[in-house]
Amino acid sequence: MDRLLRTTYRLFDFIYYINHETDEALILYGTTLYDGAEAVHVAVQGVKAFRQWLGEHEIYGEDCERFYHNSEPSMVCLNTTKAPGGCYETYYRMRSGKDHYSWVKVIHIPTGGNGYIVFFREVSEIIIKDEYEIFLQSGFSEKADVPEKKEISFYDLWETFMQYGDFNFFWKDKDRRFLGVSRSFLRFYNLKDMSEVLGKTDEDMGWHVDNDPFRNDEYQVIHDGVKIVNSHGRCIANGKLHNILATKLPIYHMGEIVGLAGYFIDAERLHYNDSLLDAAKILDPITGLINVNTFFSCVRDYVDNRDRTGEDFALIRFHIHGCKLLKREFGLEGLNICLEEMGHRINAGNGQDAIISWYGGGDMLAIKKGTPKEIEEYARKIKKIVENVREVKDISCTFYVSYESMWYHDSTDIMDFLMKVNSLHPELHEYEDN
Repeated sequence: MDRLLRTTYRLFDFIYYINHETDEALILYGTTLYDGAEAVHVAVQGVKAFRQWLGEHEIYGEDCERFYHNSEPSMVCLNTTKAPGGCYETYYRMRSGKDHYSWVKVIHIPTGGNGYIVFFREVSEIIIKDEYEIFLQSGFSEKADVPEKKEISFYDLWETFMQYGDFNFFWKDKDRRFLGVSRSFLRFYNLKDMSEVLGKTDEDMGWHVDNDPFRNDEYQVIHDGVKIVNSHGRCIANGKLHNILATKLPIYHMGEIVGLAGYFIDAERLHYNDSLLDAAKILDPITGLINVNTFFSCVRDYVDNRDRTGEDFALIRFHIHGCKLLKREFGLEGLNICLEEMGHRINAGNGQDAIISWYGGGDMLAIKKGTPKEIEEYARKIKKIVENVREVKDISCTFYVSYESMWYHDSTDIMDFLMKVNSLHPELHEYEDN
């Protein structure tokens, strides 16, 4: 029994006992999906107060009507009676943070005498409102597993694609704000979870060198119902430039376009042999950062975007002190081992809104859009990443990083801008490696 309870607690976030006949709403495990301090006080006052509190404070606004309808005593009884095995499941968006909602599976299991155990479990954000309504109206079962019929539900299929598929899938509202993305999408951009992207646009995320092609495609989809298939574009992920092919389709509800859904493919993965050759052309072989030729090609793209949109950007030059000393003590091979580890850590922590390259001679160059504060925060982040590389394969290393930045608007044109790169922060080399 103890093992069963521990397993149950691992599977579910919150468990309640509800009895409509005795008007009991008891907390068996957890409180509510969000901060439960107030919920403990409200939930024990009765079923009606509990339902009202959930509807007013926890359930997403557009799901409230369905929640109140489904949680009526007569509906709960009807749904559990009709459900295979008497186990009724449904889904609502519930608060999981101050401004964030997550999809939650709610399971009702009858205990007799108008009593139910209600289980709450947060699941991946897989279904937007209109898709969920279509799903309900299509006659698909909400039951994830029905042994009698071995039925594969809509949820099973969707969950499989979203969790385990290799599609970088996403969907947005009419204002081009993200409503959800697949796990593969999160992995591609090295995002921790859905909250980092929900409610934001591509421009907010800053991962496109040139926003216009992506934005124009989405305007056509949302306003004209155009289907965009394999549209080429370039984006930044983990400090590297990726060529992608994006497909975007309108989402209709009651004959009206309510948003868009789409996916993109990393073009380099279409032909593995070609991608290896391309990688050799664009990456520094030691650090794994993009090489200087690729970097300056990216600079031209940023300048073109700035000329069209006025969106400024900064260039940051980093100098890593300690390379010469490391080379003297451990040889070129030892230095390269440490630089390889450093490049790996930079790529992992760089983010999706900046490009960084190995310039040579202990120097790195980075481009980033944003405010002066954001540029400074980014520079400090890279400095910290490098200086935290202290031991690699029994090789002790001590790096110190200094940096300086400049804005494109301080130059007359691209040639003037590139000429200024070499004159940036001459004081960096005053820290002689010895």
